[in-house]
Amino acid sequence: MEFRVGMVFPNRDAVRTCATSYSVGVGREYKGRWTTNSTIVLVCRHNPVCKWWLHATLLQSTQTWTLTKYIGPHTCNQLLPDPNHRNFGSGPIADYIKGQVKLQRDIRIDTLKAGIWQQYGVRPPYKRTWNAKEKAIADVYGGWYESFSMVHKFMNEMMHVSPGSFWHAEVLFVDGTHLYGKYKMILLTASTIDGNSHIMPLAFALVESESTASYEYFFEHLREQVICERKVAIIFDRHAGIFLVLKRPEWAEVAHKFCIRHFCSNFQTKFRNKVLKKLAEKAGRAYQKKKYTRYMDAIKIRRPEAYA
Repeated sequence: MEFRVGMVFPNRDAVRTCATSYSVGVGREYKGRWTTNSTIVLVCRHNPVCKWWLHATLLQSTQTWTLTKYIGPHTCNQLLPDPNHRNFGSGPIADYIKGQVKLQRDIRIDTLKAGIWQQYGVRPPYKRTWNAKEKAIADVYGGWYESFSMVHKFMNEMMHVSPGSFWHAEVLFVDGTHLYGKYKMILLTASTIDGNSHIMPLAFALVESESTASYEYFFEHLREQVICERKVAIIFDRHAGIFLVLKRPEWAEVAHKFCIRHFCSNFQTKFRNKVLKKLAEKAGRAYQKKKYTRYMDAIKIRRPEAYA
């Protein structure tokens, strides 16, 4: 369908949306020639070879836009169209893929690109399609920043429905340079094993980095709100920040152990020997001193430095 003089559009975006749909349909591209608060002028990408021209103006009386001048259709049909189609940006792509994202949030970018090519004959770049998918996810499920800002509301509601729960926030840090919702934050958690031998989370904190200051903040609230007077043992991954916290006098009566999984992973990284790693894991899980000694002796025979 060709444009015609006198066509009315509800707003500026509608003018560009229609121009984009038309351009994709005919396999041509346009570029902006002149744009103000009350005027839009679009011409063919191959201007002046092609005389395609669109001029739309804002009607102050109705705040709608009308097409005041139009020259078409395109006369550059002898030129090969660009399958990239720069006018088919992330916004129009997001509108097209929104339904697919709603059905399958983790749908692959290559799958989306294949569908766009089949439907429109356009091959958008990977990054543009990825940006479009992020926009579609935000439209369907809410934006990253809006979702993150609801943390306070969510935690307050949790306290309401779960009496006795506690939460505290000092600064929720969001780096404004990360525009795609990839917040460079760390989730600290504390969990235990319940009576059914299932892992049960007890507390969590969102912090800027895994630093000593972050662990001080987390462990202080953990001691006041969770541990209290309970007799517990803390198992951790030998992180230096946790070490510094647990060496303080107020933690003197709280036993601490090392996570065997992290220990064996570090052991393998240093010695690169799967047999020794297996022996170290068996020694760490041994309940009887006799078995523990046997595994440690086996390590000592193979690699004395590992035993030390």
